Amino acid sequence: MKSLDITIVELILAKKLIPSQTSKVRGFFAQQFSQYNLFHNHVGGSYIQRYPLIQYKITPDGDVILYGLEQGAQLLRQLFLQLPPAIMLQKAHSTEMQSIPITQTRLTRETELFGPTQEVHRYRFASPWISPLHKDRIYAAYLQKSKAERKLFMNRALANNLVTAAKGVNFFVKARIIADCSRVSPLKVSPRFKNLTTLRAYNGVVTVNFLLPDMMGVGKSSAFGFGQVQRLS
Repeated sequence: MKSLDITIVELILAKKLIPSQTSKVRGFFAQQFSQYNLFHNHVGGSYIQRYPLIQYKITPDGDVILYGLEQGAQLLRQLFLQLPPAIMLQKAHSTEMQSIPITQTRLTRETELFGPTQEVHRYRFASPWISPLHKDRIYAAYLQKSKAERKLFMNRALANNLVTAAKGVNFFVKARIIADCSRVSPLKVSPRFKNLTTLRAYNGVVTVNFLLPDMMGVGKSSAFGFGQVQRLS
């Protein structure tokens, strides 16, 4: 078990956003703080394959959350007073930029336990979870499997996502992760980044013997707010 250092920066905006604008928000802050690769996971034009320690989220109210873990949490606290008074985003279907004032900023620091447990915990995906099935060749092979094999595949996919997240926060899982994804439902999402039009994703409830903090993202594109978990009582 590990205690995670978490910083949540909430930006209240004069004009509200929608989830599909998350990639534009990330792009804005990546430019604002380009010298810090935790904001964008790039070095010298090359992408760094690692779990994102700064994640970007759009709240149900249309405001922005910068969610930092460990080094990302420390960096957000360090730069909090340097946040801009507005964010600049490209208008939809236009090359014109718009300035959206930030009317209020809030910083919250938390410490949450993270890691495998003897108890089983239930989580709801507050945003779609993008599993390995977003790749056509993996999905084609998945369709050839039996119902039992498909269930096992999904359970392993979630467990692998948690191992990846753990490595990202410098925690190495030794215990067996037992996951149950039988209560998730497929859907397609339009991420609007990396020239992608639609991705196969899942919503619903999972159970796993692993403790996760609320709002933490798991799976592909968690930097863009996907795979956000919420623990259920």
